[in-house]
Amino acid sequence: MEAGDERAKLSFEVECYRLRKYIGAYMAAIGEVDAIVFSAGVGENSFLHRQQVCQGLESLGIRLDDKKNKQAVGGQIETEISSPLSRIRDL
Repeated sequence: MEAGDERAKLSFEVECYRLRKYIGAYMAAIGEVDAIVFSAGVGENSFLHRQQVCQGLESLGIRLDDKKNKQAVGGQIETEISSPLSRIRDL
C-alpha cells in the first residue's frame, strides 16, 4: 500500500471499514462498552489500522490520542491509546 499498490490500499480500506462496522454493530447489540482492545499482529503493530478503524466513531465515544497511538507499536506492553476526551478506553 505504501508503495502505491491500489489493491493493497483497497484491501486496507475494506478491512478497516468492516472492523468499524462490527464495532458499531456490537455496541448497538450489547450496550455500554468499557474498552476496545486491539491485539494480535495488526492490532499491536499498526497505528494506521487502529487510527483508520476508529476514525468516524467519535459520536460513539471513541477517540484516539494520535501521539499515544503512534507510540504503541510492538505489543510489548499493554497501553491505553485513547484520548482523555474518549468515553471508551482503547487499548
